[in-house]
Amino acid sequence: LYRIIQRVENNDLEARFTSKYEDEVTVIGHRFNRMMGQIENLIEENKLSEQERLRYEIKALQAQINPHFLYNTLNTILWRSQFGQSEQVGEMIVSLSLLFKLGLNNGQEITTVKQELNHVEQYMLLQQQCYEDSFTYTIHMEDGAQSGLLPKILLQPLVENSILHGFKNLERPCHIEIEAG
Repeated sequence: LYRIIQRVENNDLEARFTSKYEDEVTVIGHRFNRMMGQIENLIEENKLSEQERLRYEIKALQAQINPHFLYNTLNTILWRSQFGQSEQVGEMIVSLSLLFKLGLNNGQEITTVKQELNHVEQYMLLQQQCYEDSFTYTIHMEDGAQSGLLPKILLQPLVENSILHGFKNLERPCHIEIEAG
């Protein structure tokens, strides 16, 4: 029993007591085994709970469409339509539609790098229309990276922060470069 306890102290949570005897030490050993089983169950429950918490955090981040972004985009579409800029209006509507479609990702939480970069590109196209001449961007993606997997809408908040905060108070146009390799 003492050796089994030492193994557990060294993080061997699979260690269990066995004995061919029916004495008091064996009773304690069986209770120790039951306790170790309960500890393993608690560890597994904790892992599952943590995974669930992370999934909900990702879902909450994904659900945060910046109302200011949506307002600015719709306002720019309205303004351009009133000034007869139908080609730009059409492009913006297509980009906004694709942005939402790619963001939904058929209900899947995981997407490919290629789809995520397409999503970010639609976002940047819309932001360029709303904030004319404030930034340019390039996206480089190696062929091998296209099928890589990541949580959906992971990159858009980073790009949004770079536009809203990184370019703040800069008088020259800035550049966003995204590289997936």
